[in-house]
Amino acid sequence: MPEPMIKGAVIRDFVEWYGERYGVDAVRRLGEKLPSPMQAMIDLDDPAFKLLGSSWYPARLVHAMLDVHAADKTPQEMARFLHEANRGFVKHGATKSVYRVFLKKLVTPELYALCVPRFWRQWHSTGERRMKIVRKGLAESYVAKWPGHHPHLCTMTIETMCAVFETMGCSGVTWERVTCVFDGANECKTIVSWR
Repeated sequence: MPEPMIKGAVIRDFVEWYGERYGVDAVRRLGEKLPSPMQAMIDLDDPAFKLLGSSWYPARLVHAMLDVHAADKTPQEMARFLHEANRGFVKHGATKSVYRVFLKKLVTPELYALCVPRFWRQWHSTGERRMKIVRKGLAESYVAKWPGHHPHLCTMTIETMCAVFETMGCSGVTWERVTCVFDGANECKTIVSWR
């Protein structure tokens, strides 16, 4: 099986947000703490590691970045970080310009649910993602067959989805993880609710 890959644009957007939030020196420190094979994939002298938006990078690079950041954090601090990171990074990168207008003006939760598999394939080389609207204000999200899974990246996926719902104008967005591959399940299942 080929190595799981993630599109450079989404990683770069995260690194740029990280630099805005913690400073350019923090980005460099993050890079310096990565294992040597991961350091070889980035440019420590560039504030966004010179990640190319159109290129694909091994998922293990993102896993390592998240592990480095989590090393001195409590689970609660890491949960807050992932929540904040995804709100910031969705606002900053993944949905800027035309995408933000598209989400705010045209997309409904039902349409988003239909588009989720396609969005997933734009950012991940492996895994299958689907979403089902159960009723107004309630959806189920699934990710399966994802060898690029990582506990923090799994939470980032959930938080990104919630940030997109908020961008669409949904309020009171909350989520509950039902199953996770990390805990031995066959797929990750999350319930998302909103008003």
